[in-house]
Amino acid sequence: MTTKTAKIYHHSATSYSVKEFSSRAPPLDGLRLASVHRQFKPATTLGLYQVKDPQRCGIAIFDENKVALEFIEKPAQPKSNWAFSGVLLGTPRLQAIPRELPADLGFHVLPKLVNRMLAYPISDYLVDISTM
Repeated sequence: MTTKTAKIYHHSATSYSVKEFSSRAPPLDGLRLASVHRQFKPATTLGLYQVKDPQRCGIAIFDENKVALEFIEKPAQPKSNWAFSGVLLGTPRLQAIPRELPADLGFHVLPKLVNRMLAYPISDYLVDISTM
């Protein structure tokens, strides 16, 4: 995923950052996302939404506990339609993953975090500006 702008909201008392890599309207309920993240303590919590054209997006497969079991950027044969929304909440463990630079979030980082990522389904209105 190529990112033109990223909004980073950092809350130092709890050591987490909500990072938005897309344009959305209206604002996401970040407090609920943060609450879920703090409760389960994954390396990152991914905001996901359902799409009609999953082969154009980063797609996550998750279990009944919302643990991400697989992440594939722009799969030829998608196994689900749950796409990365561009919203994630990360911990310092997220920053330690990339070894090769430049690193692409969808191709190099998120696939390495399977079983350490939590899926957070979003039903808010989303506009993915990277695949319009």
